[in-house]
Amino acid sequence: MKAGTTSRRWRSTPGHTSRSGPEPVNERLSLKRAEYIGKHLETEAGDLAGRVIAHGAGSRDNLVGTGKDDRSDALDRRVAFQVISCAELATQTAQR
Repeated sequence: MKAGTTSRRWRSTPGHTSRSGPEPVNERLSLKRAEYIGKHLETEAGDLAGRVIAHGAGSRDNLVGTGKDDRSDALDRRVAFQVISCAELATQTAQR
């Protein structure tokens, strides 16, 4: 990344869950997971303060998706990191 372009970038942290459990609970859990990681990022990297967007994806984007509620679902319980531009942020916000 070029010097000086960092301030025009945002970090999106979508949280994910496995398919086990009711979807409303998974939605809340995935958001809480993303918010926790987002706050940690802002604490550890002060230049990210105010530029981390946490959101929950529930179990919509599973990698494994067995729903067995065992170790096989561990990869589905995660927080991803995406770098997005201000233009992308504006488009996503307008679509909501």
